[in-house]
Amino acid sequence: MKNRKMIPKLMTAIILLAALSQIDEPRVAAVENKSFPDLPESHWSYKAVQEMSGKQIVDGYPDGTFRPNQTLTRAEFAALLYKTARLEEAKASSKASSYQDVDLSAWYKPYADALRGIFVQNELKGVEELFNPDAPALREDVAAAIVRLRGWSGGSSSDLRARFKDVNTISEGATQELATAVDRGIISGYEDGTIRGKAALTRAEAAMLLTKSFSEGPSSVADQVSVKQTEVESQTSVIPIKAKPVNQKPLYAIVDMLARDDGVNTYTSSKLDFTLSNGIHSQNKITKHLITDLSVDYKGDIYFVETKVDLNTPSTVKRLDEESHLPVTELFIDDSLFSSLSGPIFEKMKENRVLTKNHFLPVKLLSSVNNVDKQFIGNWPDTKFWSLFTFLGRKVHMASTKIGTMMKSEDFIIQLPNGDYIFSDITNGTIQRIKPGDGDNEELVSTSFSGRPLAALIEGEQLYILDPGLKSIVKVDIHSRKVVEKVVIQIENITYAVAKDNQFYISSEKNLFSVDVSGRIDPFLEERQFVYNDLISGNQTVGTKNQMDIVQISEFAFEPTGNIVFIDDMTGSFIRRLRLVKEQPNQSKSLPIIQTGAKLAKIQMEKIAHGVGIQVDQKENMISSIMMNEEGNLYLLEKNKSFSTIIDPLILKKSSFLKLWNQGSSRWNDLDNRYYGMRFEYYDAEQKLLKPKDYWYTGGLYFDGRNNAMHRAAWSQELNIATVNRIYPESITVGYMAGRGAVTEQDFVAFDGTGQIVVSDVSQGDLWFIGRDRQGYKLSPSEVGKHIRYSGKSTAAIWKDQNLYVLDAGNKTVTELKLNVPQYIAQAVDVKIDGVIDAVNVYGDKFYVMSGSKLYRIETDGSISSSEDLTEYLIEKTPVSKISIDSNGRLMLLDQKGNLLRIHF
Repeated sequence: MKNRKMIPKLMTAIILLAALSQIDEPRVAAVENKSFPDLPESHWSYKAVQEMSGKQIVDGYPDGTFRPNQTLTRAEFAALLYKTARLEEAKASSKASSYQDVDLSAWYKPYADALRGIFVQNELKGVEELFNPDAPALREDVAAAIVRLRGWSGGSSSDLRARFKDVNTISEGATQELATAVDRGIISGYEDGTIRGKAALTRAEAAMLLTKSFSEGPSSVADQVSVKQTEVESQTSVIPIKAKPVNQKPLYAIVDMLARDDGVNTYTSSKLDFTLSNGIHSQNKITKHLITDLSVDYKGDIYFVETKVDLNTPSTVKRLDEESHLPVTELFIDDSLFSSLSGPIFEKMKENRVLTKNHFLPVKLLSSVNNVDKQFIGNWPDTKFWSLFTFLGRKVHMASTKIGTMMKSEDFIIQLPNGDYIFSDITNGTIQRIKPGDGDNEELVSTSFSGRPLAALIEGEQLYILDPGLKSIVKVDIHSRKVVEKVVIQIENITYAVAKDNQFYISSEKNLFSVDVSGRIDPFLEERQFVYNDLISGNQTVGTKNQMDIVQISEFAFEPTGNIVFIDDMTGSFIRRLRLVKEQPNQSKSLPIIQTGAKLAKIQMEKIAHGVGIQVDQKENMISSIMMNEEGNLYLLEKNKSFSTIIDPLILKKSSFLKLWNQGSSRWNDLDNRYYGMRFEYYDAEQKLLKPKDYWYTGGLYFDGRNNAMHRAAWSQELNIATVNRIYPESITVGYMAGRGAVTEQDFVAFDGTGQIVVSDVSQGDLWFIGRDRQGYKLSPSEVGKHIRYSGKSTAAIWKDQNLYVLDAGNKTVTELKLNVPQYIAQAVDVKIDGVIDAVNVYGDKFYVMSGSKLYRIETDGSISSSEDLTEYLIEKTPVSKISIDSNGRLMLLDQKGNLLRIHF
C-alpha cells in the first residue's frame, strides 16, 4: 500500500526532471510554440507559458495537457526558480543536505540547497531546518524568494494595506518583499481586492511570475546575488547563486559641467532656463533664447536649436563645443533656406509673405537612418503644418511636409530603415506614418496622450510608446494598426523618457530608471551615486567653483559612449553630463615606460626656482610634496609652518598651497582657489548623506601614471573619514576610508589604473584597499607574521601584475604584497644601499631613490639596476629632500635650500 502511494510522486519527479534536463546549459533561444489543448491562445498565461516552454523550463504532462490551474509544491517551484535564474549546481552535491527533510537522493535536493535562506517558509518563522518539499508553494513565499534573489527593493507595507483588504493574512516575514513584488508589477491581486498570499501558486501563475521576473536574463537588477556568509557557513553543501547582468549598471556617475554660466545669454524653454556665453551681449540687457531640442549624434556631438526670442534674428542649429564650453553655430535658419521650396502651398505662402524665418518655428532635431545626415522639424504656425529638413554641413533640403497639423516638442518621430517616418500627433491623438518627399501619410491608430514628452521604439512590427504623463507603455501593432496592450509603470514623478537599446530610460527628479517594454522597472542611477567634478576644463588657467547640486534631470540624451547629457530643469545654469563609471575588467593598464639608457643623467640641467621653500625649521614655507605629470608640468604642495600649531580647520585648509609649474609657459600658476572648493560628501551604510562642517587636506601629491591623473588626500576629524581625491584632469573624490586617520606625507597611494587603490597607514601599521565602488576597508594578512612592517619614514609603492611592491625609506626594504582581497601576504627583501635614503619616488615599474648625491634605480625585487652620482648638478652639494620623474626622462629635484632643479636623462 505504501509503495502504491509512492508511484504518483515518483512519476511527478520523472516528469519534472525531464523538463529540467538542461540545467547546466540553459537554453535561451525559443523553440517552436508547443500546443496544449487546455491552454488556448486567449488564455492570459499563454505567452508566458510558451516562452517558458520554448526555453525548456516548463513542460506539459504525458497526456499532452499543461494543466494551468494545478498548484505547485515547494519542491516543484524550487526547481523552476533554480533553472529560470540559471543558478549553478554545487560541485559537491553528493554531500548531505542542510535540511532535515531532504534526502541525499531527492531529485529536488540541489534546488532546495541552492535557495536556502531565499525560498523560505515565511509562515513558519524561525524554522529553518525544514524545507517541506511536498507543501504547497504559497504566493507570498515565491514572490518573496524572487525579490530576495533579484536584490530588489522598494514598495511599502502601507501601500500594500491600501490596495488589498486581506493584508493581515500575510506573514510578517514576507510583507516587505511582497510589497516590493507588487510595486515591481510581477505579482498582482484579484478582482475582489485580495492578494491571497497564503494561496497555493498555480502552474499558470508560476509561468507568468517567472517570465516577468527574468525575461531579460538571470539578473539585470543585481550584478551578483551572494549567499550571506553566516548562511554559507551553516550549510554543508552550498550552490553559489550567480547571475550575469544584461545591462551593466554604473557604479557611480561623475557630473561634468559642459557649459558655463556667466550671466550674458540666457537659454530658456518651457522646461529650462540656463545661461551660456557666445560673445553677444548688450549693455545691461540679457538676450533671451529658446531651446527647442537637445540631441546627440552618432559622433557624440551635442546639438540644439536656438531661437533668440526678443531679437529679429534667424533661429540657428547649434553644436556645443566642449573645449570652449560655448555653442557654435552649425546652421542659420534664415529666409534663404526657404527660397527653393516649391509647390502650391509654398507658392501661396510666398504670395502672403509668410514663407520667412519669422514665420517658421524649429521644434525637433533627429538623426537620419544613415546616421550621417542631421534632420530638424519646424512648424509653420500661420498655415498649420510642419516640414522636415535634412542637412549635412550647410547643405539643406526639405525631406517631407505634413499638412494639417503641427509638430509639438512633446511628440516623437522615428525614421524607419526604408526611410519612412512614424510619428505622434498629440494634438489629435493619433499615430501616423509619412513617406519622405511627397508627404503622403497614413493614420495607424488613434489613442489618447497626456501631452507630456513621449518616447518610442520599434521592435519588428511592434511600436512601443512611453507616455510619462499617463505612466504607461502603449503597444501598437503596426501591421494590424491596433493598440494591443497598455502597461502601467509604477514610478512617481516621471520627468522625461528616452528610448535606447530596445528599452526605455526614465528620469524621476534626480534618479534614473530603466524600463523594458513589458513595464519591468530597474533602478539605473540614484542621487547617492553622483560625484561632482568641479573642473570644467582641462585648461589649467581656468578657475572654477563647486557645482550646484542637481535638482532635476529634465531633458536628457545618451551619447555613443553610454554617457548621458542633460539639462537641469531647476538650477538652469549648465548643460551637464553624467559620465558613467562602470565595473571594469580586473586587468591593470600597462605601466608607462621611461625612455632612458644605461646611464641616467646627461649634462643638461635647469634651475626652475631658487629658494621657493625648504624642509628645515628656519623658514616659514615648507614644500611637502612635488610631482610631475606626463606633460612635464610640476605640481608643488607648499605648507606654511606658522599654521602648524593652529587647530581651526578652516585656517588649516588655507595653510596648504597647491602650485603648478607649467612646462609650456614656464610659469607658476596658483591653484588654491580651484581645489579648496572640493566637496566632502559621504553616504553611510544606511545611505544617509553626511557632510562634515570642517575638513582639511593632508599628505602629499600622488600620481596615477596609467591615467596621467594627479591626486591629493583629505580628512574629516568630525566623521573620522579619509578620502583620496583626483585633482587633475578632473576634481572628484575617488575613494573613502571610514574609520581611519589622516593620510600623512609618509604614506603611499598606489593605483592599478582601473579604479582600485591601495593606501598605507604608516602610523597604525595598516593597509587599506579602495574598490571601484570607491569604498575602502582594511586588508589583513592571511598568515601570522606575514604583515607589512613600516619604519615610520617615507614609503612608495608600485602596483604590478596584481602584486604590490612597497619601498620603505627607513628600513631600506622592498616588500612584495600578494593581494587576495581582503587579505594579503607580505615578503620583504633588503635594498643594498649604504647611506640614508633621503627621497624616494616611483615611475612605471621602477623606484627612484636619492641617497646623498647618488640617484639609484631600484627594481621591484629590491635589486639596484643602475646608479648615478649627481654631485656636479647639485647647487653647493645641498642634499635632496624630494624627487619626481616623468616618462620623458626628466628628473625634478628639490634640495634642502628650496632650489628646484630639473635634469634631463
